[in-house]
Amino acid sequence: MNKKPAKICTQQQQITEEIIHHSNGKVKTKTSYVNDKRHGVETEWWNNGVKCKEKIWKNGKRHGLEFCWFKDGSRWWVTMWMNGDRRGMDTSWHENGRKEAQKILADYNNHGVETEWHSNSQKGKEIYFLFNGEYALMVWDEQGNLTNAYSPIPTPDPQPSQQQGKQKTK
Repeated sequence: MNKKPAKICTQQQQITEEIIHHSNGKVKTKTSYVNDKRHGVETEWWNNGVKCKEKIWKNGKRHGLEFCWFKDGSRWWVTMWMNGDRRGMDTSWHENGRKEAQKILADYNNHGVETEWHSNSQKGKEIYFLFNGEYALMVWDEQGNLTNAYSPIPTPDPQPSQQQGKQKTK
């Protein structure tokens, strides 16, 4: 790996760019630093020259959208960072371009519904995250048949209708 730092000093800030190369000579990673902390856009490339990842850093913490691509350049996933924590919508795709998963994150914890799809676009799983740390789950096979379901919340027995057994009076 070849590192080529370039330093620029402006008003008490030291701005550095680090470039790392693959063994084939192509750029692997380009990272910007301000005062020795990652700051700005960091880009990574596959050894074939196709962009692999793009991250945004703010004062040494990930902040903003992060993108990742497959080796052929098609999108792989996108996630959101805020001050070093993964937050917001997290989405990924299968190599065939169809959506693979989507979930909402806050402080590395899942919130709401996480949905996953098989590569043929059939829904594969839904996980419902509850506030008390519990979750409910439904799983489908590639043909769309429900194969598993789980819920920590007991379902009440159906109440008999109050109208049953009553006769109309005139």
